[in-house]
Amino acid sequence: MKLIIVDDNEQIRESFKYLFSGIPDIDHIGSFENALSLLEDKTAKLSELILMDIDMPGISGIEAVKRIRKTGWDIPIIMLTVFEDEQKIFAAIRAGANGYLLKKSKPEDIIKGIRDVYGGGASFTPIIAKKVLKYFQTPLKNEYNLTVRENQVLTALVNGKVYKEIASDLNISYETVRSHMKNIYRKIHVTSLSEAVAKAIKERIVE
Repeated sequence: MKLIIVDDNEQIRESFKYLFSGIPDIDHIGSFENALSLLEDKTAKLSELILMDIDMPGISGIEAVKRIRKTGWDIPIIMLTVFEDEQKIFAAIRAGANGYLLKKSKPEDIIKGIRDVYGGGASFTPIIAKKVLKYFQTPLKNEYNLTVRENQVLTALVNGKVYKEIASDLNISYETVRSHMKNIYRKIHVTSLSEAVAKAIKERIVE
């Protein structure tokens, strides 16, 4: 398979380049130090799988996955990251990632994950897989009495939308979105956007 790596850490890029050099069925054809470079490079289309970091300058790896999927490019993408928090895991999955592996994983596990995804499956580091399974085994909570509109706004936030996008998608004003958010904060007992998203994911308040 033809594989490319997107990571702003040169040492990480070189380490994986060295790792893949000894794997007969993996052909490392290039690296990018940020997601914008990937999106602007026409030769990237020659690749058959992308290993994508999350925290990078310019735009995040998750945002890059969203943009790739919007173009219709269905290349397999694996998030390769240090982040284990639910917010990033589910944001990546919703964006269209096919796998979520931690950089601290054993090399053989990363290689297996790459092969699994390339073969049409999905791959998650065990600790990530447990969090995903636990999430889907937890029933939705309706104890906070969110209105239909508040639920829509919170769901959009969990999916990575910003206020302006939510206002446009729901055909409401920016100020109306802010008003809904004040009610959401009060009802689910949080004081910030990041807390609201984290709690919505952790307690499965919304899909």
